[in-house]
Amino acid sequence: MAYIQKNIRCADCVHARQDARASEYTPKRCGKCARKEGCRARDTGALCEEQALKWAAVECGNPHSDYYRALLNVTPGGHMRDRITWGGCPCGERGDHA
Repeated sequence: MAYIQKNIRCADCVHARQDARASEYTPKRCGKCARKEGCRARDTGALCEEQALKWAAVECGNPHSDYYRALLNVTPGGHMRDRITWGGCPCGERGDHA
């Protein structure tokens, strides 16, 4: 009898990780930016101390998966979701949720 590997849901997979570049943040609003005083975040594109995360993009980090680098909490129509909506793949690895 052949063993059939089941898909591991993306929400349970250890390879699901936040994609900081695709995530959405509040606008930069620190005093240094307003005064144009050499704010390092403004100059480098990094996060400002006053910025808050509005929506966290989650991507697949498994290079063996067909979903590698795909955003897992975005629908095919491009709508952002708070939770991972993708079903999973056979390459997934379940994390320890003890």
